Amino acid sequence: MMRKGIDMSRYITSLKQQAAQKPQRIVLPESDDIRILQAADRVLAEQLAIPVLLGKEGDIQELASRYQLDLEGAEVIYPKKYPGLESLAQTYADKRKATGMTLEESRRFLLNHPCILGPP
Repeated sequence: MMRKGIDMSRYITSLKQQAAQKPQRIVLPESDDIRILQAADRVLAEQLAIPVLLGKEGDIQELASRYQLDLEGAEVIYPKKYPGLESLAQTYADKRKATGMTLEESRRFLLNHPCILGPP
């Protein structure tokens, strides 16, 4: 007798195949957490996406090396040196100008909220 509904294993396999056909970038802001780096390693191994890790490249590489993770192919962005920071800060300040947010406040906010741009 056949079960009604979705075969989850087949469904997940189908999703993985679709993702692998056209990998998208996925931002993982808490790159000081080993679980995040393990997830990035797995995503790369399965060619599901291109992980973008926020943090200091040296710190990320050291942690990945300690746990024998292969992050080759991941993009690393250090927020303090991110070339697009000023543009993002200006855009955010413009969106929040009704609340009185200044460009400096916007910049500080972006740098200090890990789910927005990353830790300083």
